[in-house]
Amino acid sequence: MSISRFALPTSNIRKRCGLTLIEIIMSLFFLAGSLAVVASISRTSMTNAVSARDATQAQLLCESIMSQLMNGMIEFESAYDKPALDFPDSGASNPNDVNNYKWTYSIELNTLDDYGLLEVVVTVTQYLPNNPSREPISCRLVRWALDKAAVKEALESESAVSGSETTTTSSISTPAN
Repeated sequence: MSISRFALPTSNIRKRCGLTLIEIIMSLFFLAGSLAVVASISRTSMTNAVSARDATQAQLLCESIMSQLMNGMIEFESAYDKPALDFPDSGASNPNDVNNYKWTYSIELNTLDDYGLLEVVVTVTQYLPNNPSREPISCRLVRWALDKAAVKEALESESAVSGSETTTTSSISTPAN
């Protein structure tokens, strides 16, 4: 048997038992890259969750203020950037704590002369004075209601017109057989 001059004898080949330094460094780079991607996804999902929570709170607060307005708990008058102090998660606990609230609301009343209707617009805006990097959440709700002043005026004018007219009633008697 002759051994080729290019072939190595099998007795001199060592078996590889571990990883080389290059393989370890590459696996660490892959691990660091995947952790960076996971952290970025986590941060984005957290930001989206906070925005969704704030949008839900704005909608609930807008509905609450509109309900209070329609039920007469809040005066039917225009208001601009009033702090929402009675909302459970408004941030402020009493009316004197005006520097610690999270939400403001505005009420706009627009009359429509032809129909006797009143357009009621409630806008709730998140108050973020210390966070200019975040866009504040806002919610707007529009409802139509009867203009109470126009209805009252119409009823008064109708009663004045009917009160000035005298109605005469005559009774017709039929002779008995």
